[in-house]
Amino acid sequence: MRRAARAIRAIGAAAPPAPLATAPRSWTWVAQRASSSSSSSSSSPAPELQLPSEEELLAIGRLLSRPSEAEKRPPTMMPLLTVDAMLPGQRLRFNSADTRLQKFAAENGEVGVLGGSPLGRPLSCGVVAQLTLSSGVATGSSVAELEWVLRGLRHMKLAGPSALGKEGIVMGQVELVDDVVTEADVAEARRLPPLVAEWRGLVEGSRFERFEGQVQGILEDLGPMPPPESAGRLALWVAALINPLPAMGVAYEIRPAALEAPSVAERLKVVFDGIEASIGHVMGGNRFSEAWLQMRTA
Repeated sequence: MRRAARAIRAIGAAAPPAPLATAPRSWTWVAQRASSSSSSSSSSPAPELQLPSEEELLAIGRLLSRPSEAEKRPPTMMPLLTVDAMLPGQRLRFNSADTRLQKFAAENGEVGVLGGSPLGRPLSCGVVAQLTLSSGVATGSSVAELEWVLRGLRHMKLAGPSALGKEGIVMGQVELVDDVVTEADVAEARRLPPLVAEWRGLVEGSRFERFEGQVQGILEDLGPMPPPESAGRLALWVAALINPLPAMGVAYEIRPAALEAPSVAERLKVVFDGIEASIGHVMGGNRFSEAWLQMRTA
């Protein structure tokens, strides 16, 4: 891990973000009808209005909650660290004697963190993470190594070529991943909370925890579970729960696949395969699907 923490690599560009969704057509029709009824004569009977359905209201809420093109943060140039694939909310502790880390922490504290695929290929997606000094010189170290903590903040992707900066620091343009959530994604994501409850019932407080209270500590780091309406964030949250840092040994490494999934639907598939396989492993059964086995070697 110390060697990985010092490695900084240049990674290629990521694909452009998907276009914004549009408001449901029926919502526009209802708004126009409501406007025309308000301007009609008071002596005329008010026409009956057709209210949007629940699905349409959810679509409107997702549309209004997404930033416009003008509000989106432009790509940001920041230092890139190749350590390990990590997800928002996760913490990664490591020791390093690299003095450049102190400069990162002093200037802004935010760095781009990238990992690799199971076959060692570099990823184009990762997290913006907060870098902080945990303590002084690492215990038992023969050199002046310091203890550091990376905390994943936001899902990001590379938005342009990287370049070698001063002192050999690799800098790269990164932009936040803007999830496009469909009604089908929301419907699928609603199946995740019961699986999470089943997984926790099997793992939390059991022999599968590496130390007492491990699952509870992970949950405290991750914060509240996102709702199904935020299907993309919910998928990352579940992936971070069952495949934590350090690993618990009850699930395969799904963090790289969850980060790199090209759509929310694909990310949900990765997470469903992961949590179902983990439940099967803990129960002593076999829930591994062919798609899951292929994902392991991707």
